[in-house]
Amino acid sequence: MPTSRLEVLPVVHARKGNLVGPDAQPLQEDLRTVTRRFSREYDAIYLVDLDGIRSNTPKVDLVQQVSHRVHTWADAGSRSAEDVMDLVIAGAEQVTIRYETASGPSVLEEALRLTENIALGLEFKNQELVQNDRWPATPPELLSLADDLRIPVVIVDLSRAGAAQGIDRSVAWHARHHGPGAYFAGGIAEKRDLSKLNDMGYRGALVSTALIQGTTLEGQEWAGPQTHQGTDDETQRGTDPTDFSPTGGIL
Repeated sequence: MPTSRLEVLPVVHARKGNLVGPDAQPLQEDLRTVTRRFSREYDAIYLVDLDGIRSNTPKVDLVQQVSHRVHTWADAGSRSAEDVMDLVIAGAEQVTIRYETASGPSVLEEALRLTENIALGLEFKNQELVQNDRWPATPPELLSLADDLRIPVVIVDLSRAGAAQGIDRSVAWHARHHGPGAYFAGGIAEKRDLSKLNDMGYRGALVSTALIQGTTLEGQEWAGPQTHQGTDDETQRGTDPTDFSPTGGIL
């Protein structure tokens, strides 16, 4: 039986075509081996292309290879709508546009004219949003924009990425009950973390280190790309069932 209604997607980090951890350090297992294993055990993979994110040199051929085996959600630091389309043509069924690397808010609107299957990625470090000097914004402003555009968000806690030491709820709190759907990455280590995210209204969990190390985290299969289409009812946000305040510390 699933431990929650969350979708669980394994995260594969790649650099120069090799499997690495969230910190870009090489891992012992081979990228092909891990991808093949995840493709048997999970419905989809969240592929993080560190070359694309850090130096704007996305490995489109890598997306093609992975998407032939399993449904692929690509996160490659897309700077423009054209970057997004390159990944979609390569086989990605969903593409994350990271706030930190995007050239500006117009990228989201331009990308939506080409494909509905995009998400907005927000990175946090030491509980603070990693800023984009070309596009100064606050978490509430970005969440509101994503809500207006009817696109999901991906919250990444860089401070806990690779640590598998549990989630920081003060970071997860930002996207609680985001109508179009929210996914969380960073620190997820056990089923209890899934339950916390589930209580906060998240749609899915993106897990890397814990799964590579062999932890079992049952969850709902990936429902497929989440588009910007929706009803007014879907935008209704309830109160946080965890009764958690972002200034009240980590429970």
